[in-house]
Amino acid sequence: MAEVLANQRRQFLADQREPERSEQGQAEGDAVEQDLAAGEDARSQARVLQRQQKADKQKSAASQVEGQVEQAVQEQAKAVAKQSVLRWVNVALGSTILLFVVTVLIWTFQFIVGNVLESKIVPPLKLWEIILWLASLLLLMGVTLLIVAMISFMVKITHFDWDAIKILGESLWSAFKDAFHL
Repeated sequence: MAEVLANQRRQFLADQREPERSEQGQAEGDAVEQDLAAGEDARSQARVLQRQQKADKQKSAASQVEGQVEQAVQEQAKAVAKQSVLRWVNVALGSTILLFVVTVLIWTFQFIVGNVLESKIVPPLKLWEIILWLASLLLLMGVTLLIVAMISFMVKITHFDWDAIKILGESLWSAFKDAFHL
């Protein structure tokens, strides 16, 4: 009966062995085979079981670490992808704003040279182009004025000018009341 158990144990170990083992794992496997061949008494079987449990624990710990590393790599890849997408969005918005400003400047040049000075080289703007140019120019000037006002107001606030803060609050409240007819 002991020989049957020993043969079953050897077969089980042979099936569980991986083709690529580390030197430590191979040494443990050789030690297990020596224990089984030596006598297969209860103590050697207990040692075999302890070694198997230890190897299983090491394999499970290694697989957990591999899973954590893989998850960390995936999270890092997602973060890099998000940064890349945000960069391209910023480039697209910046180029759109730049192209809007360049378009307004070209239309301004074309209006002055083509319509006002009546140049034969530069074609004049048509009525719908003039309307678009005026709307774009007003929008660009309004945004520029708003940015300058915000910067100057932030400079006043940083110097703790409470009167400026009070004036801003009153003007925002009056604009809110006027907008909703309160």
